[in-house]
Amino acid sequence: MANQNVGTPRFYIDHLQYIRAIGMGYPQVGEDIFNLNPSSFLGNKPLSNETNYWDFGFFPQDDDESGDSQDEALLIPNVNYGKLNYIAILGHNLGTVMQGSLDVNFRDNIAYGSSGDVALSNLNLVEVVNLPSHTSIPLDGFSIATFDDYIFSGINLFFSLNDTGLTDNKIGSLSLGGYYDMPHSADISLSLTHGYEGISKQETIGGSTLSQTNYYKPPRWGGLDAWALSGWLHSYSGRRVWELSFNYLSDKDLEPYHYNMDRGMGEIAYNKLGENPNWNDDGNWFTNVLYFTNGGQLPFIFCPDPSITYSTDTWTKPEFAICRFDMETFKREQVANGVYNMKVKIKESW
Repeated sequence: MANQNVGTPRFYIDHLQYIRAIGMGYPQVGEDIFNLNPSSFLGNKPLSNETNYWDFGFFPQDDDESGDSQDEALLIPNVNYGKLNYIAILGHNLGTVMQGSLDVNFRDNIAYGSSGDVALSNLNLVEVVNLPSHTSIPLDGFSIATFDDYIFSGINLFFSLNDTGLTDNKIGSLSLGGYYDMPHSADISLSLTHGYEGISKQETIGGSTLSQTNYYKPPRWGGLDAWALSGWLHSYSGRRVWELSFNYLSDKDLEPYHYNMDRGMGEIAYNKLGENPNWNDDGNWFTNVLYFTNGGQLPFIFCPDPSITYSTDTWTKPEFAICRFDMETFKREQVANGVYNMKVKIKESW
């Protein structure tokens, strides 16, 4: 992103944050990497020749009174959590330690533990940064890739790492969700601010200036700065804040046709043309961004210009930030029939 200009921004919306917020899923096996706080490093796993794994979901018990685990699994309904198409692994040392492969298996509660589980390795990963395939992570730091749209109808997922290396696995955060590209670039009335509210100053009686720094940039992700890759310096300071205006957005870009976003019978009944079973939640701001961030409560990954190509030859990559919406309300202003303007304020968060 040359000189930090904003292009057509992309929002990586973490659906796992939403699942936790509504109380329908939680991490298993102790370590909690299913968050957007990569500085925590709660995903440490000791050296092992076996698979290291992390679970997230709401799992059936091993058995019930009848001794039939499948019966108990059926008591836990599948819930629509939207379209998944990206994975981000933040604050990791996998470039150093991974000797095998990583994968995510999406489990369906209706057929829990069956061969019907869907594996990320079968969904055609496309590298965004530092994740060319599920068997290759070249550098420590962070990795992002997109994959084929997958409808997350189940609730349980199993993240595994096959490793025969000589160093403990370290992962700060695993993010899974759906990305949303704005229909077009922001209007020229945009701003980028570097905030330094973590630095306070005071003048003494004698006129000297004293300063105290509580923070001036995001905390480090283990041995590297946030959004750094091993061998690549990433030196910035301040908390970034973007204020963006988007003009002449179609009503279809902003809101769904109706607020019944269930992909089951409700959507079929409301699909007046019967042409596309996913038409109601495909490509609008409310369904893909506001809904899964709880209106700004939950963090997401923001990319101001995803058109920048990642290259280890030229040392270029898109910029990213973990952000929240710094707004209490979201308003759209009609400027023509079915055409609206919208403003958003996006604040870097840690």
